[in-house]
Amino acid sequence: MKLKKASYVWAIKHLLKEGDTDLFPVPFEFQLIKACWNELLPRLETLEIQDYKWKTGRSMIIPKDKLGFRKATQLDPLDSLILTAIIYELGKKIEKHRSPIEDQNVFSYRFKPSGARFYRGDITWHDFWRVSMERAKSGKTKFVVVTDIADFYNQIYHHPLEHQLSSALPEHAKKALMQFVAKTTHGVSRGIPIGPHAVHILAEAALISIDSSIDSSGYSYCRYVDDMHFFATTKEEAELIIYKLVDILDTQQKLIPQKHKTKILSVEEFIEIANQNLKDRPLDNSEEQILGVINRNSNNDPYAKVEIKKISSTDLKSLSEANISALVEKYLAEEDINYIRFGWLLRRLTQVGTPGAIDTLLKNMHKLTPVLGEVCRYIINSASNYTGDPKSLGAKIWSNLDNPIIHQSQYLTLLLLDIYAKLPEINHLSKVTMDYSQFPGTRQRKIILAAISGKKSAWLKERKNDFDNADPWVRRAILKSIPQFPGDEGQHWLKYAKKHIDNLEKIVLEGTIERDFGVSKITF
Repeated sequence: MKLKKASYVWAIKHLLKEGDTDLFPVPFEFQLIKACWNELLPRLETLEIQDYKWKTGRSMIIPKDKLGFRKATQLDPLDSLILTAIIYELGKKIEKHRSPIEDQNVFSYRFKPSGARFYRGDITWHDFWRVSMERAKSGKTKFVVVTDIADFYNQIYHHPLEHQLSSALPEHAKKALMQFVAKTTHGVSRGIPIGPHAVHILAEAALISIDSSIDSSGYSYCRYVDDMHFFATTKEEAELIIYKLVDILDTQQKLIPQKHKTKILSVEEFIEIANQNLKDRPLDNSEEQILGVINRNSNNDPYAKVEIKKISSTDLKSLSEANISALVEKYLAEEDINYIRFGWLLRRLTQVGTPGAIDTLLKNMHKLTPVLGEVCRYIINSASNYTGDPKSLGAKIWSNLDNPIIHQSQYLTLLLLDIYAKLPEINHLSKVTMDYSQFPGTRQRKIILAAISGKKSAWLKERKNDFDNADPWVRRAILKSIPQFPGDEGQHWLKYAKKHIDNLEKIVLEGTIERDFGVSKITF
């Protein structure tokens, strides 16, 4: 089965604008794929997707909250492109088999591509709580069961997922997606990768039969991914719902509810919790003013980027370093930091690029591991407006790399090293490159990219000796560095490298060096 040209065109547009995941830095390979697009697209159009050989991607353990973790995956960039194109072209067929939107039972990841986004922006987590509140207040409801599925993405069984995809998709498309799932889980018959935007619709597909069984039982419910609310008239009925749900989850997918999150609440208790989730409650008047400025200047669009120079002097006073730093410190002083809310606040500050929180965040990095991705994106996007010494900023980031907790984590160090790759002006490349061997695996890729940004040609040429045995992500960074090899050394080494590279590495060479290194000869 071949995909349409339009599906690949949309896929690269999506990846360039939205990235492949919210958890990892966006790979540079997408820009090079775009640079080679005229040569690559005709080859993609000939691809039989059921014959494509997927790669495993790279997986890391990442913090979910202070002491909770999950395993996240970033796909090989070509795999991301092809999977995105498959889901774009065929996701609507899966969506048709899901619980109807008008029933207002399922609110998560409703598939309807718009612009460069996969999923509807008008049916959200907020709607999940709003409708739940309405049903709790209906007069019939006296108790609400609140629960979620334990370790959901990692526990999805492949056979039931395959059954749902068989009902919705052409056979070759189903085969391609199940080969993808099997490859990324290393042949284990359960689990789907956490991270890629395109995968969310597969998780929803796995729940189609569960939603159908719950609906057939006659229970009133709302679901957002693995979070569920059930509405009961008596406590006995609420208890019965839990038993019935356990049976449905086990029968359909061998899943179980998460014990410590499964509760029977009185309708009054639930309404209080729902109100807390529905109301935007700023921590203080300062936060209310800051958010008001951001919303005003972004037209209430949480994705719009706002230029500081276009903000009025009056509004800029609300975004002062004193105000923002004090607000951040107030969040971090809480005994139980609300990481979800704080991460959301950082994303709003990133929109504007106001640098007032940078120093405070760097002083408290040990508290911020669950939101370090948002912290690093904020620093990268705000650094151009930072009024302090760039070298001092680089030193503060480096001191956090020495933190034992951060140094222990491949994921956390990768995020901090990405700052050096994006901001060469912070000028700590000598220390970064000196500790290259202290950060094994894909973390070395970020050091190489930082050295490319800082034009460390003498150090970069030494990396060619690492090429043969390097991780694929590191290999591509080494290839990207070739133009900085001194003299004719790069040209001589290219003769060797060209004999030992795969399809994506050919694209990296062509996109970087602007020559024909065989993109047109790619055979999938």
